[in-house]
Amino acid sequence: AILDDTLPQGILIQRLAELFYAMDMDGVEGFARLNMNSVGGILLDLIGARRGIARILGAPQTGLAEITCRSENFSTFTLPAGTVLTAETGDTFTVNDSTTFSTTESTVAITYTTNGDSSAIVGNTMTVEGFPQITNIEIVSLYHGTDNETDLSYRSRLLKEYPSTIGTIEYIQSKLISLP
Repeated sequence: AILDDTLPQGILIQRLAELFYAMDMDGVEGFARLNMNSVGGILLDLIGARRGIARILGAPQTGLAEITCRSENFSTFTLPAGTVLTAETGDTFTVNDSTTFSTTESTVAITYTTNGDSSAIVGNTMTVEGFPQITNIEIVSLYHGTDNETDLSYRSRLLKEYPSTIGTIEYIQSKLISLP
């Protein structure tokens, strides 16, 4: 009865649905010029954002590095969180937590600076700038990261997850009816 277009409330809901549909179509026309099957990167992200479906971001590789310091004239020092360590492969990692060295050896948690896996392997050495008391840094463990969702898999998921009914007059009517 609420959708009966002979009653005032039915006419109002129908008219509101038509207005919202027209407003939505303005945006749809702009995005329609972007062919989802041929765009990638940020443009595909914009289309996904418009539909409320975000790209799945990956996670960086993590691991542990053993740090050895000079034993002669050793004095306590702190390696701050965020300190950049460079592997012999050129990949960069950051130290997760500030670590105070009260002995000549310590193990620190490290995180690759990019999502996914680095080309570094266990046993690679690393360097650090600004800490002359550090004599050796060796990667002792690495755990796999995950890459960001590719354009191809993101596009496929967008096409699968985005219901074709969104943006239709029927969809807008159902949303208006569900309002308190």
